[in-house]
Amino acid sequence: LEWRYYQLVSRITTPARGIYLAFIIESKLTCEEGGSVYPIQNAERVTRFSSHYGRNSSPEGGNSSYSAYNLAGPSGVRGYGDHTASMVLRTYGTWWSDMPSYAPKLGPCPNWFKSEDFIELIYPKAVFPHVIRVRETYHPGSIVRILVCNVTPKESENYPPDAIRWQVLWSGPPQKDLPAQIRIFSPELNEAQFPSRVVRLEFNSQHVDYYTELDCCQMIGRYASTEEYPAVSLEERCETRVNEPDVTEKLFQDLSLEDRVPPLDRQISTQSAEEEEEYGLENGYFDYLPMEIWFKIIGYLDFESLCTATKVSRAFFRACYDPLLYQRINLQPFWTKVNDSFLEIVEPRFHYLRSLDISWTGACNQVSPENFDRFLQSCCTRLERFRAVCSPLVNVATLIFLNSLGEQLEELDVRSCSFFFGNVQPGVTSDSHYTPEDYMSLSQPQLFLLPQLTQLQRLNLYGTDITTKNVVALIRNNPQLEHINVGSCNLDGTIVSVAIGACCKKLKSLDLWRSIKFSPQALIALANGCPELLELDLGWLRFDCQAENCLVQL
Repeated sequence: LEWRYYQLVSRITTPARGIYLAFIIESKLTCEEGGSVYPIQNAERVTRFSSHYGRNSSPEGGNSSYSAYNLAGPSGVRGYGDHTASMVLRTYGTWWSDMPSYAPKLGPCPNWFKSEDFIELIYPKAVFPHVIRVRETYHPGSIVRILVCNVTPKESENYPPDAIRWQVLWSGPPQKDLPAQIRIFSPELNEAQFPSRVVRLEFNSQHVDYYTELDCCQMIGRYASTEEYPAVSLEERCETRVNEPDVTEKLFQDLSLEDRVPPLDRQISTQSAEEEEEYGLENGYFDYLPMEIWFKIIGYLDFESLCTATKVSRAFFRACYDPLLYQRINLQPFWTKVNDSFLEIVEPRFHYLRSLDISWTGACNQVSPENFDRFLQSCCTRLERFRAVCSPLVNVATLIFLNSLGEQLEELDVRSCSFFFGNVQPGVTSDSHYTPEDYMSLSQPQLFLLPQLTQLQRLNLYGTDITTKNVVALIRNNPQLEHINVGSCNLDGTIVSVAIGACCKKLKSLDLWRSIKFSPQALIALANGCPELLELDLGWLRFDCQAENCLVQL
C-alpha cells in the first residue's frame, strides 16, 4: 500500500464504525516506500503516567476500568462514548482550579507550557517516527505535546545521564469545539533526530466538559539504516553524545557563572569611572530605576526567561544572577532539560531556594541519584515548599533530606511517585490488624516515615503506596494541616478520617478518592472535628450515607 493511503485514511470522516474498521485493518499492515519498511506498531506497554481515573494497579491486577494501561495494545473500543476499556485522565475542565485544594504554581511558568498530565508508552521496535496516531473516543482535543526519547527506561541504566535525549515532535494548543465523534488525531510531526521506542503524550483538559478518553496510540515509522544510524557500541554512542551537547546544553553552558564570567565582585571592581559613564545608560529607562524595582519586574520572569535576560547587558547580567531572584523555582516546564549538567550549572544561583517544583523531572535516569542528593544538600536547606509530582528522583535519600528540614517544611507534594514509602519498623503487623483506637495509640518511636515534619500545611500523597500507619503518623505530627490528598492510595478511609477529625481542626480540603474502606462514623468524625472543612472527595467509596444521619451532620 502506498504511503498516501495512510494519510488519506487518517483524515477520514465517515461514521464511527467505518473509522473503527479502517483503524483495525491498518493495525495489521505495514507499508513500503522507496525500499524502506514502515511498520505500524501498537504500544507494547505503559511505563509512567501522571494520573488516571482507574485504580493504581498493574495490568495484571484484574481491574483495568478507565486505567492508563488500556492505552497499550490494539484498539478495543468501537463507538464514541464512555467506555471502561479506555484510558481516562483524572481531571477535566477548569473547576479543579476553583476549588479550595488548588495549589498555585510555586514559581513563574512560561506561557508555552500548557501540559497538565502525561503518559509514556513503549513500542516493540525502534523507528524514526513519521506518524503518531491517537484514537480519541470521547471528548477529543486534549493532546498538546508529543515527544520521543532515544532510550527506554531500562536501557537508560547503561547510559550516562547527559546522553539521554528527548525531542518534541509536535506541540500545539488544546483543540476546542470538536464534533462528538471518534477522532484519529495524527498531527504533522517534526523530523525525528533519532530512532525511538518511547512516545510521550501530554494533555491539557481544561477546555472539555467531561473526561477525555483514549483507545490506543499507534506509531508508524521507518527502521534506521546503517548509513544514517550506524551500529556503534553503547560506549561510543554515549561518548559522542557527551562530547557534542545539543542546543539546550550549549545555552546553559553559556550561562554558567563559573565557566564564562568572573565573579560579580571582581567584575564590578575592575570597571573604571569612564566605563560606567560610557555604559551607564545602556539599559534605557531601567538605569533610572532603583534595584528594588528591577528585582520586582524581573521577578515575574520564569527560569528560562531569566537565563535569556542575562545576555541583554552587563546590568541585566548582574540583576539576573542575584540568588535572591531564585527563591521560587518551577522546573516542571523544563523537565526535558534537567540533567546532571543542568543541576551543576544552576547550583550557584539556587542557594536561597524556598519553593521548588521538580515535577516530572528525572525521566529515564536523566539525573543520577548521587548528583540530585548533592543538589539537595547544597541548595535546598532553606526549603519550605517541595513538589515532585511523578518524579523518579524521590527515593530514600530524598525522604531523609526532607525529614531533616523539620518544622521548616510547610508543603510536601509527591503525587504519583512510584517509590515505596516504607512501613513501620519490622515486627509490626499489617494495616488490617489495627482498629482506629490502635492507630491513635501508636507510640512515636514505632513510626518510620518523616517523624521530624511537624508544621506541614499541605500534604499530597495521591497515587502513592504509603500505608495507613504512616499517614496517621503524619496527621498526628502535623495538626496545622489544611489540605490533605490521599486519593487512590488504598488506605483505610475510616481510620484516616478518625485521625484527621481528632487532630486537624484547621482542615479545609480532604481527598479520600478510591480508599478501600469508609463508614458513617468516619463522616461524623470529620463533621465534628473539622469545622472549617470546605471540600471533601469521597469518590468511589461505598458506605451507608443515610446511617446515623451522617450527611446531615456534615
